[in-house]
Amino acid sequence: MLQPKIITLPQDVETELTLLNISEEYLIEAVKRGYAARSNATENDPPSAAGNNAFSAIVRAIREFFIPDGWERLNKSNLCFTVNLETKVAIVVSSGNANVGVAEEEPRTKNPKGEQYKILTFNNRDIFGFEDKIQTILFPDLQTLVLLYYYDCKKGEMRLELSSPIEMDINGFVNGWHKRIILTPIPFDAQLTPTRQTDLSSVDSQDIDIQVKRRKQ
Repeated sequence: MLQPKIITLPQDVETELTLLNISEEYLIEAVKRGYAARSNATENDPPSAAGNNAFSAIVRAIREFFIPDGWERLNKSNLCFTVNLETKVAIVVSSGNANVGVAEEEPRTKNPKGEQYKILTFNNRDIFGFEDKIQTILFPDLQTLVLLYYYDCKKGEMRLELSSPIEMDINGFVNGWHKRIILTPIPFDAQLTPTRQTDLSSVDSQDIDIQVKRRKQ
């Protein structure tokens, strides 16, 4: 597996995000809103409600923050992009596993992804100079970044990173990255603590995406 470039120092993170014309404050606030939405789920909701609430809230927040700055929304086969056509950068949102935001570990998406993710990973590989190419249905020079987030109830913190995907495993999980921009973990505070008596650590998290479907041999 290719080793990604990992950005962790706050000043380096700020520099990277500035070059992308992306506000760190917006990313943090979006993930906070996701946690607040996630916290509204109860045991009487469907098992996927907490994850779906968080995902939807983060996508909505990213668009509310970024669109006034010249970004656009693009929905393709249930994959929700927020796109800056001037800088040729797109953002998608995904929950990840416990390795999100941990520089020493390799994160992966929490759930397997579908054909659109496969296309964007190959498109990124083309942009970053790898040999393999694939016909893109988006824009040939559009770099896609994944806002990965993880709510760690045991440590009492939320972790996030903005990373460029270039690999998927055979099961459809995105697990290879060209660059990882890791933001400082955000501790849960009183304003974000769930008000409902729900053990969110056991609630399943789902992202909206077409799953990989394989024919039986």
